[in-house]
Amino acid sequence: MKKPRTRKHDAAEVNAKLPPPPRPPRPPRGQTLKRVRAKPDAVLIKAVKADGDDPTTSYATIAARLKEKVDLTSMGVTIERTRMTKAGNLLLEVGGKQPAPIALSDAITAAIGNLGEASVLQQKVAVEFRGVDVTANEDDVRNALRARSGEEPFRIGKMRRSPGGQKQVDALLSLRVAEALLFEGRMKIGWSTCKVRLKERSSRCYRCQGFGHYAANCTGPDRTKTCMRCGEDGHIAVRCNKTPSCPLCRDNGFKIDHISGGEACDSRKNKKH
Repeated sequence: MKKPRTRKHDAAEVNAKLPPPPRPPRPPRGQTLKRVRAKPDAVLIKAVKADGDDPTTSYATIAARLKEKVDLTSMGVTIERTRMTKAGNLLLEVGGKQPAPIALSDAITAAIGNLGEASVLQQKVAVEFRGVDVTANEDDVRNALRARSGEEPFRIGKMRRSPGGQKQVDALLSLRVAEALLFEGRMKIGWSTCKVRLKERSSRCYRCQGFGHYAANCTGPDRTKTCMRCGEDGHIAVRCNKTPSCPLCRDNGFKIDHISGGEACDSRKNKKH
């Protein structure tokens, strides 16, 4: 018995019937904060207690007034948890839309009057902006962050020159804003689009000026009287006008035309002492 003839399919026809291969996942831009443990935003309430008053009574009075005068629903705010701190103050852990703790703090201050004071507690992350325009200043950075994050509080460091002739500056931001900026990887400041990076904070010993350890377990040379700018003894870097000469890199055989622990310090990058 003859076998039935089968039609030969060319490769193009076979491939046309197959489902397209899945696309590889798109790599995320910028950086993430996987190493940073997120803490909830909070509002700290310090009660003003008269002589002989029980602190619990004071906070009970404040809590009753807050429930009466503060409308959490209209602000889109939720109180996730309340607890007393070790110092005896009332801590409200806040959830909801951002910037929830700031709006709640203002409402609490207006509601409790002279019974106490409220302050915002937010987790902060240090980031650095690289490639800032040479004509930009701290106000330009502040305006760019305000346009990006609203009136959320932040702290700006001092501008400093980078090796390429541009500027760079550090900023202390809330976790929410830092996550967004680090994921994007860039932000417009003045005339330039700058790179946004997580600020690296390594342990440093102020006995030997080295990195990667502290003075309690230091085995390096004693440089407590050595200037961190010029590498000489007898004065401190704040009062030094001499040419930069890194004492760490001098002893480790690297280039020395920079201050100890600066951006160009190879001893810092290699954690030498």
